[in-house]
Amino acid sequence: LRQMRELEETNDGPYGLIGFSFGAPQVMIASAHDDIAEDIAGVVGFGGYCNIDHMITFQMTGEFNWKGATHCLRPDPYGRWIIAGNHLMSIPEYQNARDVADALLRLAMEAGERRILAWDPSYDALKETLRSEVTPDRRWLFDVFAPPSDQEPMPEQAKHIAEQLAVAARKASPILDPVPYLSRIRPPVHLLHGRNDHLIPYTETLRMAATFPPEKNVNTTITALLEHSGERSRLSSVGKEIREGAKLVRALSHVLTIA
Repeated sequence: LRQMRELEETNDGPYGLIGFSFGAPQVMIASAHDDIAEDIAGVVGFGGYCNIDHMITFQMTGEFNWKGATHCLRPDPYGRWIIAGNHLMSIPEYQNARDVADALLRLAMEAGERRILAWDPSYDALKETLRSEVTPDRRWLFDVFAPPSDQEPMPEQAKHIAEQLAVAARKASPILDPVPYLSRIRPPVHLLHGRNDHLIPYTETLRMAATFPPEKNVNTTITALLEHSGERSRLSSVGKEIREGAKLVRALSHVLTIA
């Protein structure tokens, strides 16, 4: 905020805070601090998460739950590469698995540079190379996170490691959990998410909206026109394209009111 005030092209505030993906919960946490609340006109989260357990479970298994129903969607492996690369060694039994963590981060970095979906077969050669550099007795662990593109992690194994990762990540970085801060946010809140998000399921935005106190006015939009990664497929009809477009325009107009 201090840097914003120093820019010639900005006014003295208040300002809008906008966070994307993993950054969305962080702007919620930041806006909850009383010492900057008066400087914040509103806070916006695009494609964020509310519960790290649910997010990691989805990234490992493709399963996500909402109101008692279980849904499935192929997860973008980029998410689990990032989480495991940063927090795998926080799990006691894998504290020496730096070779696996480093290999997964290298995969994630390559995906970021190529800007090609992380499940694309073009990564298989790199996976083989990185796997060969992992200690032989830990190659099975690398395979859990980065199997060949035509395979997915074994369900039970993936669920177990997802639980371990969630515990380890929360312990290592408590600010990954935005829930304790939501009731303290005073500025207006706007949440947007793509319905077919393969990195963080849209139900995480619904969960966050539902976690705010009932008296808090939260503007929430779920649309088929936003995605985390990959090419967006066209909707089934021009009518749906128009309706989704109008919904997104309304949501963005609300966001722009905080400027």
